[in-house]
Amino acid sequence: MPNCADGVHNGAETGVDCGGSSPNCLRCAAGQGCGAASDCQSGVCAGGLCQPPTCTDGIKNGTETDTDCGGGSCPGCALQRHCAAPTDCQSGVCGLNARCTCGNRNFTFTVNSNSGGVFDSAEWPGGTTSQTASAGCSVTINRCSRSPATSASAS
Repeated sequence: MPNCADGVHNGAETGVDCGGSSPNCLRCAAGQGCGAASDCQSGVCAGGLCQPPTCTDGIKNGTETDTDCGGGSCPGCALQRHCAAPTDCQSGVCGLNARCTCGNRNFTFTVNSNSGGVFDSAEWPGGTTSQTASAGCSVTINRCSRSPATSASAS
């Protein structure tokens, strides 16, 4: 009688002792047969074979801490993506709730006004300026459309 530990590709298995519709069989490793992504450890089935995890397959698999990022083998994750260590993040900060953050960073910049007050369009014609301290962490100051007020926001 076929089972998921007999060393033979039989029954509902898609590979040798793996995959398929049997609830007792494990998912198949890369290179084993598959009929659907759910048959594979990586969650990727292509051409009837389970594929190894990659950093571009659109699935959180392998050592990734979030989809296609982190885990040491993929690029660092963007802000708010899951992380387990600072090296998992583009910003280098794995914060509370295991999410990539900017951390407690101080952004220092100086903007001067030639009239001694708030900015005017001659000094700041574009209306927006940005300063980036590390990947994904920046401070943006927007000049309000109603002079003379200004507003600041951090992302």
